[in-house]
Amino acid sequence: MADDAPSKDVLENIASLQEEASRQPDDRDLQRKLAWALYGAGRFEEARDAFEKARERWPDDIEFHYGLGLSLKQLGQKEVALTEFEKALATGERSVQASMLRRLAEEQRNILMKGAA
Repeated sequence: MADDAPSKDVLENIASLQEEASRQPDDRDLQRKLAWALYGAGRFEEARDAFEKARERWPDDIEFHYGLGLSLKQLGQKEVALTEFEKALATGERSVQASMLRRLAEEQRNILMKGAA
């Protein structure tokens, strides 16, 4: 059976991002990198906290709503995840990336509404 634990490099990267993010709380891209690094490492509770903190700071950023929804879904908090996907769909952000994230959020919302996830 393969070991799914994050590699030493991933853990070091997360530690570095956490240190930088604590020193630069206003750096949106840094907060985004940290949240996704935690999510990618399977540290869903920490990812949830990072996405939630960023979402509170930048409430119109679709990516923070989407990432929070995914983290909540992984933690089995499907109703709250559904709410975050709905919020992602309601953001007024207009960009190619926002359009893509809106489609992904809609797909996740539909999965949760059908109870398939």
